[in-house]
Amino acid sequence: METEPFVVSIGITIVLFFATLLLTSQKYKSRPNRFLAASLITLSLLMLRIHSVLEGTIFSELLDFLRIEYVFAVFLYIYILEILNVKIPKITLILLFSPFLFFSSLYLFSHVFEGTLEHILEITEGFETYMVIGFNMFVITSAIVKVYQSSVAMRLKKWLYLISASLLAVMLFFLMLEFAELLFDVNFWDSFGIVMTLFFVGTSYVGIQQLQIQQEQEAIQKVYRSTKKSDVSTKSAVTLNHYAQMQALMLDEQLFREASLDREVFAEKLGLSASSVTRILKEEGQTNFKDFINHYRIQLAKEMLIDVRFHVFSLEAIGKEAGFKSRSTFYETFKKEVGISPGAFKKNACVL
Repeated sequence: METEPFVVSIGITIVLFFATLLLTSQKYKSRPNRFLAASLITLSLLMLRIHSVLEGTIFSELLDFLRIEYVFAVFLYIYILEILNVKIPKITLILLFSPFLFFSSLYLFSHVFEGTLEHILEITEGFETYMVIGFNMFVITSAIVKVYQSSVAMRLKKWLYLISASLLAVMLFFLMLEFAELLFDVNFWDSFGIVMTLFFVGTSYVGIQQLQIQQEQEAIQKVYRSTKKSDVSTKSAVTLNHYAQMQALMLDEQLFREASLDREVFAEKLGLSASSVTRILKEEGQTNFKDFINHYRIQLAKEMLIDVRFHVFSLEAIGKEAGFKSRSTFYETFKKEVGISPGAFKKNACVL
């Protein structure tokens, strides 16, 4: 078996599998993900045509007529705006799909009425690759502008930027392949098109996972708004010693749920210096700042793992909502303090 067809087949299979997962899995099934799946499917079909995998079949002829290279970026654009909850005007959709409809009709008309419009196709084919790249880069850049203008959380913006940049990288790589074939007259570079496409798929998967976690965190916040506060209020701080003030502040305002919370911010809340916070925690609490805030994070995580209302959420979402920056930090800290993993703790709680 030649290496290139094998690599192409594996790459296309992975892309189609991921697209199918987005369309069928209950975990990922959603309106926005349908458009991402459409983008991936059109990318895989484009790969089939570029590498002549189905050469000589009716399906291959159909792909020749349908200029799908003009729609995979459009589907991604719609996906991004769906995530941003931005409504797309009908006129915009018509304009976005116009190149696909125009060139597909042109190729189909030329085939049905053989010889007709041949001169037009000959002219366009010379620089069609550049038209495709230019159009798709314009569409993705427009999506990036929409992300920039939106008021969504920065972490959501970051991965939307990443997924957009990934598709831009795929298109630029297609352009590089075109130049490589012209300069060197070899097909060795074609396999890298698959590599770049798989890179886009991988980025999409990571992005979807992050979006899933964020949506779960938002749902957790809605459920947890009724969380009880400390019986000791910081309003009566004049009657408390410094360590008791720290405890009350943690419970009243739940500062520990902020993953970026540091000693300086905490000290400012108390009207103390950072060094004073360190000294008080050591002398009165026999602990350090990191262990002090992690204790509250673990306590909150334990409450959510026990509470049946939170059983539908992933452990990673619970850990992040409790204040941990990553899944690994949550697992490590939880096991250190509780003695077992969050999953085992949740399982034991369900049995009880």
